[in-house]
Amino acid sequence: LGWLATWDGNSYWFDERGEAAVAHRVIGSVAVTTADPIGARGGDTVAEFARFCTEHGWTPAFYSVTDDTRKACEALGWSSVQVAEETVLPLPELTFTGKKWQDVRTALNKAGKAGITAEWTRYTDAPLALTDQVRAISEEWVADKGLPEMGFTLGGLDEIADPEVRCLLAVDTDRTVHGVTSWLPVHHDGEVVGWTLDFMRRRETGFRGVMEFLIASAVQQFQAEDAQFLSLSGAPLARLDRGEQPAALQRLLDVIGHALEPVYGFRSLLAFKAKFQPEYRPLHLCYPAPRHRPGDHPRLPAGPDGSTVRPPALPAPLRGAWGRTESLITSRPGAKIDSSSTSALCRQRWRAARVDLGQMIEASRTPARGRQRWCTSRTQTDQPAAAGSPAADP
Repeated sequence: LGWLATWDGNSYWFDERGEAAVAHRVIGSVAVTTADPIGARGGDTVAEFARFCTEHGWTPAFYSVTDDTRKACEALGWSSVQVAEETVLPLPELTFTGKKWQDVRTALNKAGKAGITAEWTRYTDAPLALTDQVRAISEEWVADKGLPEMGFTLGGLDEIADPEVRCLLAVDTDRTVHGVTSWLPVHHDGEVVGWTLDFMRRRETGFRGVMEFLIASAVQQFQAEDAQFLSLSGAPLARLDRGEQPAALQRLLDVIGHALEPVYGFRSLLAFKAKFQPEYRPLHLCYPAPRHRPGDHPRLPAGPDGSTVRPPALPAPLRGAWGRTESLITSRPGAKIDSSSTSALCRQRWRAARVDLGQMIEASRTPARGRQRWCTSRTQTDQPAAAGSPAADP
């Protein structure tokens, strides 16, 4: 995923020796990295970047990193959780023979009979008649989802316009585009050694099996160029069951993945990639452990009379929604979860929670009884404020 570091929005940190760099984005007070460090990936790189973040008041978080970076982070006492599953195809000895490759061979054969060919191009060099179709296919795909297009580690039309990125189109004899994929270069010692699948779109009414056809065609082309591997990229919030007992945070991410499945289809994407008999490689989020011990709790501020001031309780709809989520993540491992009903329940309760939150926020702005807002003073008192005092002034 190293090419993602070149995308707009990233800042770059370089180590003192000039042997490593880390692409990152500061969101709030968290410095979120983009994939593994570039160059040297040892514990020294992670530790130096963490010190750099501390000097700036940031919390470092290494996102979508491989096992090597995860081990370097855990050696520093950090925690980690799997956030995606990458699928990789070693190319030198790959052949489409055997029963397991039947779907792929069928897609290649049907495309040939239908007069559909795979055409390589750069998006910036492609004729307007093709790029207009690609843009329309992408807009149709986004509209069908009903939710915003994901970004950060998933490219869109802006990213495929990079002249270093190659596009593969499925085009019929009438010059109709049935599907499009984009491929990001992977470098080692200055040479391109592999390619990573990024952008994937298909026409809703187009040739069935177009993605199998495009990926298989890419495999054949990259083999002819002596590439070492092809990555089908990572499937977010999906993972291979390795028989391990997941921690609570991992189970929570599993529940979120189940709830979002009807919309984004993360698990369906991972199942689709299984057709190509890949090697599975987990991608992780690594972050420093909390500074307080597991049994400790942060100290709450004290009120004017010395008593502990506690934040407002969660609104009832939020408590109910969290109770539902908590029951799901503490269920026995491997338990079946109805993703459609879960997502519908989450939407229903979140709508109710938004109303309750709005009422709570509005109430917090009312100067009745001289109550100071929690978010600014972190104190509250039951004593009436005198007229004209700062506590009574909204």
